[in-house]
Amino acid sequence: MSKKLRAPLSLNVQDGDLWSYLSALWNDEGAKVALATALAACLSLTQGVGLLLLLPLLQLVGFNTGQEASTSVTHYASTAFAFIGLPLTLVTVLGVYVVIMTIYFLLTRWQNNLSYTIQLDFATKLRQKLYRAIVSTNWLFFTRNRASAFTHALTAEVDRVSYGTQQLFQGLAGVLVLVAYVVVALLLSAVTTAAVVLCGIVLIFGLKNKISVSREKGKALSADMRGLYGAVTEHLDGMKTVKSYGAQERNMARFSGLNARVMNDYVGYVRNINSTQLLVNVGSIVILAGALIALIDVLHLPGATALVLLYLFFQIIPQFNSLQLSYQAVINMLPSFGNVLDIKTRCDAEAERTIARPRQVTLQRRVELRDVSFSYAADSQSGVQHANLKVDAGKMTAIVGSSGAGKSTLADLIMGLIEPQEGAVLIDDVPLDAERLHAWRECIGYVAQETFLFNDTVRANLLWAYPDATDDELRAGLHLAAADDFVEQLPDGMETVLGDRGVRLSGGERQRLALARALVRKPSVLILDEATSSLDSENERRIQGAIEALHGGITIVAITHRLSTIRHADVIYVLEDGRIIETGDWASLTSGGNGRFLELCKAQNALGETEDAGAAPKKAGPSVSPVG
Repeated sequence: MSKKLRAPLSLNVQDGDLWSYLSALWNDEGAKVALATALAACLSLTQGVGLLLLLPLLQLVGFNTGQEASTSVTHYASTAFAFIGLPLTLVTVLGVYVVIMTIYFLLTRWQNNLSYTIQLDFATKLRQKLYRAIVSTNWLFFTRNRASAFTHALTAEVDRVSYGTQQLFQGLAGVLVLVAYVVVALLLSAVTTAAVVLCGIVLIFGLKNKISVSREKGKALSADMRGLYGAVTEHLDGMKTVKSYGAQERNMARFSGLNARVMNDYVGYVRNINSTQLLVNVGSIVILAGALIALIDVLHLPGATALVLLYLFFQIIPQFNSLQLSYQAVINMLPSFGNVLDIKTRCDAEAERTIARPRQVTLQRRVELRDVSFSYAADSQSGVQHANLKVDAGKMTAIVGSSGAGKSTLADLIMGLIEPQEGAVLIDDVPLDAERLHAWRECIGYVAQETFLFNDTVRANLLWAYPDATDDELRAGLHLAAADDFVEQLPDGMETVLGDRGVRLSGGERQRLALARALVRKPSVLILDEATSSLDSENERRIQGAIEALHGGITIVAITHRLSTIRHADVIYVLEDGRIIETGDWASLTSGGNGRFLELCKAQNALGETEDAGAAPKKAGPSVSPVG
């Protein structure tokens, strides 16, 4: 059945919205968020009680508060002290104040630790969800997108979401502390406090354009950081070529340009923050000056009350500034959250189906591609067209052709990495569907031209393919791949760390280790996709000898353009422009006077070559077991 091919990830950074972010945070951390909010409310309460105790404390040291509200506070304090059996004295008031503030600081520590835990836990879960979505997506969608875009989202973007979450909880705590200050101030002077709060709100709303700037800077930063990640990945991957071309300065110029754009994004955001702070600070001074005039010259409040109110106002106005900055940080983060969410959504939409009860697959007779067609784009002829191919169990099947003929596409179809748009892939005459796909991949050992090794030990690289393998099975895999000799000579044997991408090994050693890793899986089908094309003659003979030793004991699919490596294949398929144009064994394809395979052999001088000296003779029957 034909499937619509989706477009790759867009380079436009999604805005994200505050509600989606808060909903995701609540869904993941709801209970912890509720507890953190409750703790913040307790902090506000203890802060308020501590502030109220200042009034009776001032009266006890001789200050005259002289206001009805102050007298009421002192009365309630006396009643409360009498209820707990304490006299209202300087020592007891100070003692209670110390206890309350100690509780406040303990709650602050608890709330800070909890907020930090929520911040990291939410970021960790978001990163895990995104990674799962990426690895679960179908192969075609994955290859159409830059790996650096995924890396950027998994690292820098999630880190920015984490920082924004921290600012969110900092702002939440600030709001509740602000409430405590305002409540106490209202008790002392409702009119002045209301005026100060109103001025603060007007000041914040007057700076709403700064919020829009923060959002735009956040979008620009996400886009430019993605470009920087892509350039870094490309430059480091191609460093050998860069140096061999003497192109360091050209690469440096490109990197510097992208790096400068990121710096400008950060500088623009910081300047926006600093200008906001300047306006808020100047506005705060004006509001406080007006409040002071109102308290002394207009309301004629007693000194103690005015002193407490001034203290409160000096706490209230900076809280507005802090809330503004926290909100701008959250808004600046939202494009990053939107980008992560967008990539996850697109990956989820292209995910391979999850089957609750997958069916088992055991290759007994053959793998067959029946009239299979696949194209990478609707208007393109690349891929394969109406391919009919059979891979008999226990035999060696070779697929050859010039570059771009469609060889690797056939391999991807056989492995189930891509689905045919027409025709079917069958395992023992049963269609390969989603219910059998996972079990089928468990049957496959794959060795690619580009060797994939971890920066870990030899043992860890082998166990990655089959975690339950014993030492005997690991050694057997190394032996079958003709890799046991060089592994034994490594400084720490199988415990030797190979370095980044196996840099401590030669190309041939990396390839033989990759073959050993595939064989440790005890595969039903071994697929070799140009596995020897980049090797020198000596290493090619070694790997070819290992492959020949397996011939007859395992099903082998060899995809290559080096014809000397498939001389002993049971059947050879010749591809040209995505079509199978010839089929046969070596003798039948070279015995005629013409044919595409014969042309390829002549072009490579393959007809005059004898059996490779390092190759083992072809073995009859399935007497060679892959491992163990």
